[in-house]
Amino acid sequence: MREKFLLPLLGVAHSLNHSIFLALPPLVPLMIIQMGVSIKDVSTFATIGYFIYGLGSIVGGILANKLGELKVLTLCVSFSGVGTIIIFLFPSLLGFALGFIIMSIWASFYHPTVYSLISKVYSSNLGTAFSIHGAAGNIGQILTPSISAIIGLTYGWQYSFLLFGILTIVIAIPLYSFHIERLKEGKVSVDIFINLLKGLTFWKLYAFNIFNGLVFRGVEFILPTFLVVAKYFKIEIAGYAMSIMLLAGVFGQFLGGSLADKFGSYKILIIESFSITISLIFLLFIPHPILGVALFISIYGISMYASQPSFGYLVAIVSDPQVRGPLYGFLFFMAFGCGSLSVFFTGFLLQEYGAEIAIITLTFIAIFALIVSIVLPKVKKVKNQTKFY
Repeated sequence: MREKFLLPLLGVAHSLNHSIFLALPPLVPLMIIQMGVSIKDVSTFATIGYFIYGLGSIVGGILANKLGELKVLTLCVSFSGVGTIIIFLFPSLLGFALGFIIMSIWASFYHPTVYSLISKVYSSNLGTAFSIHGAAGNIGQILTPSISAIIGLTYGWQYSFLLFGILTIVIAIPLYSFHIERLKEGKVSVDIFINLLKGLTFWKLYAFNIFNGLVFRGVEFILPTFLVVAKYFKIEIAGYAMSIMLLAGVFGQFLGGSLADKFGSYKILIIESFSITISLIFLLFIPHPILGVALFISIYGISMYASQPSFGYLVAIVSDPQVRGPLYGFLFFMAFGCGSLSVFFTGFLLQEYGAEIAIITLTFIAIFALIVSIVLPKVKKVKNQTKFY
């Protein structure tokens, strides 16, 4: 069946969907120097782009139900690289802002669409399928920060965006050839959708994704600059540190998905949330910089990326397939849209109060995510039936 070839291809598309954004953090110190701007300038426009990336998830989820997941996915992957060409052609703050926003609009459709697709095609081994998709994405992302830093230092920061944008456009070619007949175009029942928005269960999911998204996006944006400013690492070393964190995330993706399939998501998400909080504390308070950073990137990398398939599994179990696309859209808006606010306030805090204050703020947000994880719905499978308690 062609479906077995689809998942690896989605993994590559997943990697590039993140790589066009992961290229930015290692470049921030260079952009500040080469364009003569402040970190607040860069973080402001990055926040707008990240917010659109989250907001567009809602649109992507609805379009996935109406047009079919594969159609939306192909359009998303095809056009999300166009914004990087604008950044390359106009390497100024305005050019970056315009290109980053266009890139964010098209890329925003990806996650709710692909999660809905995977949940329908690979329902028998859902946690494992989510983990393979996530791990394949992480494998491709591992070298992104390092490559981005090296190309930026050698040729100029705009060339890094161009590279990953072209690769994104190229991957759409084989994706276009896939057609899965059993995925029919869907209709969203307004009544069911309203009930999902009213249900306490789903607001718990939204709250968890908001706090987790704030931590995820904040760390992703600020970590290289934090390592340069607070830990006195070289720019390329900071890029390597992010790559190692993504490498740990590959293991985390497999671990989170397999544990969710075996034990369910509830306890696993609590453990993962606790580990994320501990890793940030290690980064802040272990005096030896190499030891503190090493513990952080390994524990955080495993735990944060393990939480993604675990959470995706939980959402699929508690939701009706009829509204799964829009539901994933709302959840990714919470993670990426609301989470984008951390790009602005971490950049502001770093410039006004110092890098440590920015990381301390993210640590407190991680504690809130841990608290919410405790009240997430508990799910048990009993003879192919799902029970909540």
